Amino acid sequence: MTGTTMEYDHSPALELLDKLQEKLDDLSPALGDIGEYLTNAHEERFKQQVAPDGTPWAPLSPSYQRTKAKNKNRILVLNGYMEKSYRYQVSDNELNFGTNNPNAAHHHFGTKPYTIKPKSKKALAFGGVVVKKVNHPGLKARPLIGVSEADNEEILQLLSEHLDL
Repeated sequence: MTGTTMEYDHSPALELLDKLQEKLDDLSPALGDIGEYLTNAHEERFKQQVAPDGTPWAPLSPSYQRTKAKNKNRILVLNGYMEKSYRYQVSDNELNFGTNNPNAAHHHFGTKPYTIKPKSKKALAFGGVVVKKVNHPGLKARPLIGVSEADNEEILQLLSEHLDL
């Protein structure tokens, strides 16, 4: 370019860039909102008894349903502990989301067949019968944690709202 001089007052642009930098330095408010959203979304899916992709969980086996003490028609619900076990933690611009229930992984991924033996007694009461061991057929996978396409859209919306300058 020859012979042309142009002046540009860049202070408004710098102000916006400063605001953007401030927001990017501390993502914890946005991550906290995402954690709350994921908690609510997962609890709702638990009530609907579906995986994150919307597919219904595998039904209870008829034998377990007959012997289940309460909540006979609810999958993965006996006392309601797992349903309310979703947690999130925000630290160092990172969001960790999951469950603090030690049995959740077995249900999420399923298990191979296994044997149950008594730990402190000589026998087990299983299905109204006293036995020395139970050959369990394994647990069917019932995915508990994941992000759906609708979740992705909501997360992007939450991030957009937090970056709104």
